[in-house]
Amino acid sequence: MPLRDRVVRALPAFAVAALLLIAPAGAHAEYPANPNRICTTYGSKLDAVPRFHHPRGLGPYLERLLRIYRREVRALHRVSAPPARRRAYASYVAAVGGEIEMLTSARRIARAHPRAALLLVATGEPLLQRVEKRAALRAGLHACAQRAG
Repeated sequence: MPLRDRVVRALPAFAVAALLLIAPAGAHAEYPANPNRICTTYGSKLDAVPRFHHPRGLGPYLERLLRIYRREVRALHRVSAPPARRRAYASYVAAVGGEIEMLTSARRIARAHPRAALLLVATGEPLLQRVEKRAALRAGLHACAQRAG
């Protein structure tokens, strides 16, 4: 089964998991200001990761990206979306989680087959960015949508 099909099929599972993890924390955080701030902060951190210039640098590069994405998802999980936006917000968080899954697979492959890992990222990233952008727009997160491309 092609990677694109697996990613698209896995997104509903991510959405359900994210929905279960987002628990109301008393008063709702400033929404959409807080998640938009999180997206902007972590987007600049992702942009600051130096690119690799040799196949041996691919693994450490992917590891840095993964650390940033994982911190971003943890921060996004702490946001309590208003009831009208909860489902859309959970879908957005799940889409960001899809980035983690793709990068984890690429990192695992990179040790033995760096070209295959590059191909995975090159083909998976545009699809995931489109999904992430649509989910962000549905959740009313315009800064997050802009970051997604």
